[in-house]
Amino acid sequence: MYKLLFCYTLYRLRLLIMCGVQLEAFLEQRISELSSESSTDDVVATAIMQIAPASIHVDTSHLNVMLSDVTGVLECLTSPHMRDLILIRSSPRYCALRHSCMAIYY
Repeated sequence: MYKLLFCYTLYRLRLLIMCGVQLEAFLEQRISELSSESSTDDVVATAIMQIAPASIHVDTSHLNVMLSDVTGVLECLTSPHMRDLILIRSSPRYCALRHSCMAIYY
């Protein structure tokens, strides 16, 4: 039972990290597109953006804020401390192992 819970927890974490990495790549690509659109006169892109709804017109500074937020979340999720917390929560064996390691040092 615990092994299944442990595998499911790690699977959800990996899935969340993969989605975050994809979102990070999308935001970086969009920032790159917006900066290249401002430097060149692309007639097709300009025409498409003129007929696009106002909800998708986003400023580059707003995208940079979103990118820094996503990067911060990914750094938090992939930190060794978070990994230890997830393993402690989902694996009694890992918790016992950590406890015995701490008992040696104290």
